[in-house]
Amino acid sequence: MRLAHVGQKRKDGRPHATHPAAVRDILVAEFGVTAEDVLVAALLHDVANETRVPMSEIEERFGEAVTGRLRLLANVGRADSSPDALTPDVQGEVLEAPDLETRQIKVAELIHNLRDKAGLGPEAHAECISESERLAAGMLAGTPGVEVLNVERERARAAATTELG
Repeated sequence: MRLAHVGQKRKDGRPHATHPAAVRDILVAEFGVTAEDVLVAALLHDVANETRVPMSEIEERFGEAVTGRLRLLANVGRADSSPDALTPDVQGEVLEAPDLETRQIKVAELIHNLRDKAGLGPEAHAECISESERLAAGMLAGTPGVEVLNVERERARAAATTELG
């Protein structure tokens, strides 16, 4: 994971690899997730769409359980104009499947991004607030951990309001 993200930085200059590690840590510490394939998918969640590592290589090294999760996560929140994008109703069907762990990875990712405004920058942070609201009310509703996401979103929104005011 660190090798795949070599040279990539968060907006505040920290290595990008700090983000997937934080997502994994949220899954373990706050949600009690212990399944190895879920934690590996959390660590690799940005590799598929933010690096040159092909999905076939990821599948060869980590198996279908991990790449199946990564394929779902890569499509969540993509613009509808993207040729590979899943429509919101299909996203909902995919993420409302019994696979709560994949949904929890997305929840943990959003939580980390809401907590890490400096790492995102103000514009991306504002987009994350909106995305988390949309997803929490829709496809992520009922996912274990979504209540933490809602608290973090309101905390981030209040901080943004205070900064503007």
